[in-house]
Amino acid sequence: MRFTGWQGREAGAEWNAARTPVLIPLTDVVKDLAEMKADLAGRFEAHQRVHDQDHADRISGRRWLIGTGIAGLGAMGAVLAMLADILQHIHGG
Repeated sequence: MRFTGWQGREAGAEWNAARTPVLIPLTDVVKDLAEMKADLAGRFEAHQRVHDQDHADRISGRRWLIGTGIAGLGAMGAVLAMLADILQHIHGG
């Protein structure tokens, strides 16, 4: 809420008078900010560890998927090779 002229001075005086007993020393504010900064840094580090673990899990999952795909292609190749051999024996007989 914004006042102009005498209303602003009067409202400001009432506001300051009401706030005077609740003033916090500057050192307490600085300590609280330092604690908040340390807490935030700790939370960020924990978030980064989780992010790094998720990234490693995705890479591992891709490796398993690629390995399984290659093994499946190898098995399919072996089946096709046996089928070709069987067909060659039947028709070449």
